[in-house]
Amino acid sequence: MSASERGVADDLARAMRRLGRAAERLETAALKSAGLPRAQGQALIAIGNMARPTMAMLARELDLAPSTATRLLDPLAKRDLIRRESDSDDRRVVVVTLTTQGRRTVRELEAALERAYGRLSAMAGETGGRNRLLAAARELYQALDRGQMRVGQAKRGRPRPAPGKATKAPRGLKGLKPA
Repeated sequence: MSASERGVADDLARAMRRLGRAAERLETAALKSAGLPRAQGQALIAIGNMARPTMAMLARELDLAPSTATRLLDPLAKRDLIRRESDSDDRRVVVVTLTTQGRRTVRELEAALERAYGRLSAMAGETGGRNRLLAAARELYQALDRGQMRVGQAKRGRPRPAPGKATKAPRGLKGLKPA
């Protein structure tokens, strides 16, 4: 790698770290409205967006060790936002479901995130600026996702996307629509 390539790589790494911290602050502030830490809010939203999630599925989705996912959900169960039950077909499998209060909280969290990312989109300026921002964010996410798949995600049993098939954008990017 040439010196100029290293400089670009260093600039990109610095920008990515700053972007990650900024997104984390944005989401933390938005999720605070429900009185939940960011990780618990993300877990609740993930449960709400999955069909009949098991603890193992949720751990994979959140990129956590199963024991960490269990500890993350304990406060949500204590607040009666989720229920964990053994699967009727395989008692070793734990299925996670939202309670009525959990579904209400997910709607509140999603609305708060949508407002936060909507404000971010509005800050991008004119329509062309928002469209460029959205396109760049999606392209970056897909590049990172492809890179992670090559570096070792398949080791954890995650299927690799078909060549040329677009990967699903994260929730925050889905909410940003071209104007």
